[in-house]
Parts: sequence; C-alpha cells; structure tokens
Amino acid sequence: MFGHAMICGPWGQILASTGQAEGDCLAVADLAPQQLGECRSRIPLRSVRSATPALSVASLAEVLTTSKQRTDKLAEELCRARQKGGRYLEGNLPELTSPREAYAVQAATVKLAPGMGLGEVVGWKCGPCGQADYLKFGLSGPGAAPVFASGRSESPATLDFSPGSPASLTKLEAEFGFLMKHDLPPLKAAGGSETYSEEQVWAAVDCVVLCMEVCGSRYKPDVQAKLTGYQKMADCTNNLGVVLGPRVSKADLERTLGSPGAAALSSVEVSLSMNGLALDRGKGSVGVVEGPDGGSPLNSLVWLANHLQSEGLGLKGGEVVVCGAACKVGAKDFNFDAGGKAEFVADFKGLGQVLATVRRTQPVEQTN
Repeated sequence: MFGHAMICGPWGQILASTGQAEGDCLAVADLAPQQLGECRSRIPLRSVRSATPALSVASLAEVLTTSKQRTDKLAEELCRARQKGGRYLEGNLPELTSPREAYAVQAATVKLAPGMGLGEVVGWKCGPCGQADYLKFGLSGPGAAPVFASGRSESPATLDFSPGSPASLTKLEAEFGFLMKHDLPPLKAAGGSETYSEEQVWAAVDCVVLCMEVCGSRYKPDVQAKLTGYQKMADCTNNLGVVLGPRVSKADLERTLGSPGAAALSSVEVSLSMNGLALDRGKGSVGVVEGPDGGSPLNSLVWLANHLQSEGLGLKGGEVVVCGAACKVGAKDFNFDAGGKAEFVADFKGLGQVLATVRRTQPVEQTN
C-alpha cells in the first residue's frame, strides 16, 4: 500500500499481532489497516522513502503525527474554502501520492464538516468512473467522494455562480443516481462475504433518482492544471453538491424501459440544455464504471458499495449515490440573460427532467 520501506522494532503489540519477533523488520505494506489505527493512511510516500532503511518506532510515530497534522490542516483549509467568503487554496500544497492519502483528507473533512457548516454526509459520488476519465486523473481505478447536506437540494433548484469564489459552481453534470433503502455495512464486521453482489446491491436500492451534480474546485484556477489526481480527490473530486430530480421506482423503471432491474439505464439518452439549447448529449453508459458489457450506472453503485465497505464505512439507507456524468456543461458556456440568470434542464428521455436556475452573483468578500 505504501511501498516496502522497512521499519524496525521493538514493536510491542503490533509485532505480537503480526507474528514478528522483537527486532525484526516489518514492511509498512504488510501491516493490517487496523494496526496503524486512524493514521494508517497518512504516511506520505516521500517521508517513508527519505527515511533510513531502519525506521524506529519513535520515528514512525513522528511520521504518523506529522502526516496527520498535514492531513487535518489541508482538510480544514478545504472546508473553509467551501464557505462563503472563503479563500482559494494556492501554493505549498501537500504532495499527495496515493489514494490512501487522498481518502485520509476526505475522512478528516467528514469529521470537520458538521462544525464548519457543511453538514453531515448525505450521499456519495462515484467518480471519476470511466477508464478514460480516471486515467486522465492519473488514477489506477475509479474514485469516490462524500456529498454533504449543505450541497444536497431538490429540483427545481437555484444555484449561485460567483466567478472568483471557491464556493461557486464551475460545472453541471447530468447523472443517474440511486437512493438507498437499506444499509450495506462493512461485510467483514458483519461476518459475511468480502464483496457485495450486483443482486445484493440492487436489492438495497429504494429507487433511481435523476440528478444534476454541481461541481467546483477549492483550488485557485491557475493551480488547478498542475494538480495531481490525488489532490483533486482530496477535494472530494470537485463535488460541490447534487440536485435531486424525479424518483423512478423499480416498477416504473421496468414499465417505462421494458426491462427489469437497472441494466436498461445504460441505453437511456440524456441531454443537458441551457436556455432551451442542448449543449451536450450522452447516454447512461457514458462516464460510469465499465464492466464486461460496457458502462452502467449500476456498475458504479456496485463498485462504490464494495469500495466503502472495504474501507470500513458502507452505504446507509437514505443516502444518494451519483454514478458518473452522462453529459456536462462548464462555466465557459454559461449564457446569462439581462437579469443574470440561466435556465438548465437535464433531460433523461422517457424518465423525467432535473431543473436548475443558475444566477450570477458577486463574490462575497474573502476572509482570512
């Protein structure tokens, strides 16, 4: 997980639990996640690689402490940037070089979010999902990020566009989502199999929900092009929120699409228009996790359910999961009327529409 820099004992309980003798060397990658506790994902590769071949327990504790402080500081800065009047993150960014480090920042953000006005986690985004997308991010597979209560709204929604503010949207994406009816907890803790099947995940779904993801970055615009995929992932992969549209029950889905289950979603045509003009088109098979039969929103949900349960988290009933962008429109294409407004419609052919009014506003004066 972190490479094979070697660490020497005495290790006390950790050595005993791994079967190592006192004085033996142990690779960081050989430690079980629980053996490093909350700090397991916060050992920066550069810190391990620059260490001497035999890293003492005291040195390891120092690395863990320093890494945790760095992680918590970045999470706090990202939270503050989401607030009205918040400042963009600029230079001197932590160098994140693994999914573990990025997810550690997300985890720290989740802890801070309620006290900083973002609210609790009410859902998840799966993304980047398709192979072309996650390879563009420099990742080896799909990614995930939490959605906070402050960013979850209902269609028709009103969204603010404030150029120059890190709390402003910069992109809208039309996506299929799912509302969960039942929990999908960590399987190891429940004593079950190590992965959920597609059938188990679909059985836990309440309904399909048509969505518009609201995206934005907390990093300064001229910094964004230089970011690694892991730095973007630490910023909840640019998620700012999600607009929930019509709910489609499983029975209605089958009646409308003529097929049981969620497989037929892949062929549904999706468009995103502004002021009546379609700017982008796609299908449910676009921007989602790919399987043997191509891309599918359900593939994204199954991947996310197993990713979260493997991290000891799990999906919860009532949470929404957005599964990847079928089509999108960026701020460079926004066209506002004389009143400073633009009307957006995400149309999911035969299933319904998600509506959002974007209003141009002046950025709130930034605070320290």
